[in-house]
Amino acid sequence: MSGVRSQADSTGDDAVQAATGKSSQEWFALLDEAGAVGWTHGQIVAWLMVEHSVGGWWAQGVTVRYEQARGRRKPGQRPDGTYAVSVSVTLSGDLEPVRVAAMPVLIDVLGAPSGESLTIKRPTARWRPEGTTLAAHFDPVRPGAVRLTLSQERLPDEESAASAKEQLRGLLNRLR
Repeated sequence: MSGVRSQADSTGDDAVQAATGKSSQEWFALLDEAGAVGWTHGQIVAWLMVEHSVGGWWAQGVTVRYEQARGRRKPGQRPDGTYAVSVSVTLSGDLEPVRVAAMPVLIDVLGAPSGESLTIKRPTARWRPEGTTLAAHFDPVRPGAVRLTLSQERLPDEESAASAKEQLRGLLNRLR
């Protein structure tokens, strides 16, 4: 799918080695030996965490990398078979003024959100277009800078995911 990177492309093997004590290939060999090719995503994550004390975030990453390497999952695909995409941009300004300026543009394109969480740390707005979920997350990354991430989940196939990613990129371009 255009523009969606695999887990191996997103996180280098040197980072996996440094964080977990093993390379991806070493994990794959252990997982194959344990019979993980037939396990669910959750079973693999749990095995890595319980049997090998891998932290949750890294257990997820190793699992996705393994599933992709074994052809069980495509880049952008979730364990349930649906797809998810995200795009982000860092905007200049403080959190609340950036959010207040961005929301009318998002509403103009997406309509009124189905829900909002205006927590001080990470405000989020959510929409439910055509059976999917779309979220706008506003994250302060440093003083005077806010990362806006648009993510859409529950997309039915690769084509829908590629189209959604392009639409989200276009929306971010309107906000720059």
